[in-house]
Amino acid sequence: MSRGLGELAIAAAWWLVVIGADYVQRGQFFLIPASLGFSVATLVACVLLINGVPDAAADARVGKRTLAVRLGARGAAALYLWLVLLAHGWLALSVWLLIPPLTALWGCCRCRCRWRRRCCSGATRASRSACGPPLR
Repeated sequence: MSRGLGELAIAAAWWLVVIGADYVQRGQFFLIPASLGFSVATLVACVLLINGVPDAAADARVGKRTLAVRLGARGAAALYLWLVLLAHGWLALSVWLLIPPLTALWGCCRCRCRWRRRCCSGATRASRSACGPPLR
């Protein structure tokens, strides 16, 4: 969307996908997927927001008013950080309120898995930075 609401609209759609998928399987609404789906939707919004930053200059030239154009690079980075903290904070709060089980806190962990070594070992120098720091 060129009005700056695309991230919000797609995040809401993914939240409904989580709720709807659970409804189809259970036949009734349940609080746990609704609670956890909010974190998923917020992280989807983060991906969309940060992917719009490189295109912001071109979007501004053609008149698109995306969120990345409206906020600028620094504002988009600040919103990105806020959204990531919100997603993980909401997950922790949900567990504290006993909505999902304690094992849902694994969603707050950042795993440094062995697949990164295999995936990034053949990467070029330019693309290696996307893999993060080297594993030891």
